[in-house]
Amino acid sequence: MLWLKSIAISAIFSAVAVLLHSWSRPYGLFLALAVIVVMMRYISTLAARTSVGSLGRRIPSLLAATVWFLIAWVASTVRNGDEILIEGDTIGGSFLVGASAFVALSLIARPKSL
Repeated sequence: MLWLKSIAISAIFSAVAVLLHSWSRPYGLFLALAVIVVMMRYISTLAARTSVGSLGRRIPSLLAATVWFLIAWVASTVRNGDEILIEGDTIGGSFLVGASAFVALSLIARPKSL
């Protein structure tokens, strides 16, 4: 159940972050990065509260990171309507690099047990 919850939460938060970064430039970039940080922190805290063992604490964060990278990949490629959500400009590149760095750092960081 925790795995499904982490997938759903990360999908919602990632979609909100993608839309925020393109909605209000350049302030939406900072809001989007904050959303990614809150998402990963929330999922790691939720996993630390409910899981037993270090692997049980890591799997929800790995699933959230996978969902984030899938949504970022889909949003940055051209689809049927020739619409792209994460453009290849400075703001889009900063969003991808910053959010990916935050996700990678949250995977490296040791989950705290409460």
